Amino acid sequence: MNEADPLTFKFRYMEGGSVAGGMLPLTGSFDGKTLTLAEETWPVKSIVATHLHERALTIAIEHEDDWRSLVIAVSGEQPETVKRAIDGGRSNFEVALEQTRLIELGQGASFRSEPCPHCEASISLSRFADTPQCYCPYCETLFAIREPHRSHDLDSKTLAQDLETKYRLCDECQMYSYPKKFRVFYFVFLFYYMHFSSEKTVRCPACMRWEAWKMFFANIFGLLGLPVAISALIHCYRGRVEKGPLKGLDDANLLANRGKIDRALDRYDLLMDNLPISAGIKFNIASGLMKQGDVPHAETMFLLSLEDCANYEPSLEGLHECYESQGKTEKLKELEFQMGYEA
Repeated sequence: MNEADPLTFKFRYMEGGSVAGGMLPLTGSFDGKTLTLAEETWPVKSIVATHLHERALTIAIEHEDDWRSLVIAVSGEQPETVKRAIDGGRSNFEVALEQTRLIELGQGASFRSEPCPHCEASISLSRFADTPQCYCPYCETLFAIREPHRSHDLDSKTLAQDLETKYRLCDECQMYSYPKKFRVFYFVFLFYYMHFSSEKTVRCPACMRWEAWKMFFANIFGLLGLPVAISALIHCYRGRVEKGPLKGLDDANLLANRGKIDRALDRYDLLMDNLPISAGIKFNIASGLMKQGDVPHAETMFLLSLEDCANYEPSLEGLHECYESQGKTEKLKELEFQMGYEA
């Protein structure tokens, strides 16, 4: 993408979760450097973050020492395409800025970056050790760095590339898992009382089990809600990871979240036999240990996770919590530098 050939799309502003009434579609564009929404324009350096939910794209903008959050419904173009274009421009700007900073400090040779094979964003790795995996903060994918100079048996030790985008942190339990789309539906009618609600959610099958059983019993006397609840239950149990190298991941995560880390470890050990290089699995173990209050061993597992993927944000944040809770001031400062806190 360049300024001569910008991405053009139609959109409408959203308010309170719905499209603003009576508003005709507006025109937006992004040329890699500037985002234009109708009559307003913002340079890419002012775009702090993007988030996509269904067709609603949220764009966080830092403007004149203030924050502004815009929510738009994209039409005329896939919203994923618009987000990917904006993230690509943001990442290119940030990587170029980091390279310039290092050159000015006389450390240009230490500059390293890696393109995400899934969303094509550029990821700066200059502050991190060279590890076999990389984390993309733009599409939230943990992927193996597949380059000619690396070990040829990397594929046998990591998740296949076509599966990498399916696994990420579940929004509900915050564990590395395989989140899927579910519908939470309630239709309760008891004499003079009626309750109806319906919403889509994305979470791992293990997290959805409790909600699905709650739906089942709440909707048991409702003709409309019961089929949806039964479908959700089937989806939860049949949709769990039951094949491939991460078979049994949902059950292991469920045990870890319930504080049964000893039983969960047996399952995680089998998973690590299948995938010796997986920052996500080791992060889950560390998270389970944290829930049990075993901070020293959780710290060890977070460090092992970072040996697989040095820039894995969930493990960096977990390690930060460990250092902070144990009063490890010097290590905390070093970690905060890696995480870019001074910026």
